[in-house]
Amino acid sequence: MPSRRASLAITDRYRQQFTRANVATSKKVGKAFNDLVRVDDLDGGFERFAVYASAEIDRAKARQVELADTYLAAFASSELRRTVEPTGIDPNRFTGLDRFARPLDVALRPPVFTVKLALLQGYAVPAAVAFGVARVSRITGAEVAAAGRTVLSELMRASGNVVGWRRVAAGEACGACLGAATGAIRADDEVPDVHDNCQCTAEPVIGGVSDNFERPTGQDMFDAKSETEQNALFSGRGGAEKADLIREGMPISDLIERTDLALGGSSITEAPLSKLTA
Repeated sequence: MPSRRASLAITDRYRQQFTRANVATSKKVGKAFNDLVRVDDLDGGFERFAVYASAEIDRAKARQVELADTYLAAFASSELRRTVEPTGIDPNRFTGLDRFARPLDVALRPPVFTVKLALLQGYAVPAAVAFGVARVSRITGAEVAAAGRTVLSELMRASGNVVGWRRVAAGEACGACLGAATGAIRADDEVPDVHDNCQCTAEPVIGGVSDNFERPTGQDMFDAKSETEQNALFSGRGGAEKADLIREGMPISDLIERTDLALGGSSITEAPLSKLTA
């Protein structure tokens, strides 16, 4: 709950830039996979693709590091009403590796296996390649986003002004993200649980300033929608029946389903209707 309206706008602007960078890089890398990884030379095409994709992902991660540093400085400056300079954090330690400390070309190889498996299963070439493009786009988005979120968490932890953070969800966030946006203050060394293409961000809580502007929680955001909009929020994932559960009093936090990742950490997804009604 920032003390100034300008601080709300700074967070919203940061989230837009954060999302735009992820989407743009995912599309660019996905197109490169489609153009370079040819079915008649999958492995050779991948080697050419990996060189290009690794460079693009590293550039995008460096941009996310810069964005996070600039955002925290701008937000703290707004809240404290004095200039707080960016740290100038070096993005080089994020280059060449994925968020699990593996070489990027290793992290980018699974989409090739996806194409090969689809072909073995009898899918037409365009469909098989499309599966690979979708997977490499997800990997790219996750890697770029993780760099920004990790740096923001580190910067908040190192700052003498930040005492924690609140989750800020986008207006059309999924049920899991709405459920996680409770307004509670989280520890400054905690990174938000997210999912592929998640647009949520951590908004710093600055110590010693008053709470003048309240952010809507996920429940507030759901309640502000019309019944038609609430139903549409879960289109293809339970629709009106899932929305009815919340309208009838089910805590929106019940929509959160956490999954442990094979290489460490966890992610959240929206719980399926079948689990909510079991």
